[in-house]
Amino acid sequence: MEAALVTVATGVLKPVLGKLATLLGDEYKRFKGVRKEIRSLTHELAAMEAFLLKMSEEEEDLNVQDKVWMNEVRELSYDMEDAIDDFMQSVGDKEEKPDGFIDKIKSIL
Repeated sequence: MEAALVTVATGVLKPVLGKLATLLGDEYKRFKGVRKEIRSLTHELAAMEAFLLKMSEEEEDLNVQDKVWMNEVRELSYDMEDAIDDFMQSVGDKEEKPDGFIDKIKSIL
């Protein structure tokens, strides 16, 4: 039951963090230009996940603005997961530029 609650509370932030860690792995070393930005994004998203978990524990006492913000962050996590999946699928294409990936993530944020 707790695993379902975490998913409801944080959307797909945990899988997104895992996928970002994969992008920092050996398979993606040719994208050196974005590694620093991926690390920075990973730290920011981990902080958001921790905050969402904390807020979900106090959900009955939250005001409307906090609930809207939580919902927006969850939706953001789904958009980011889609962008990461698209990038990872297109990695085989030698024309793929890592800057395009970062631009897409920045536009989502």
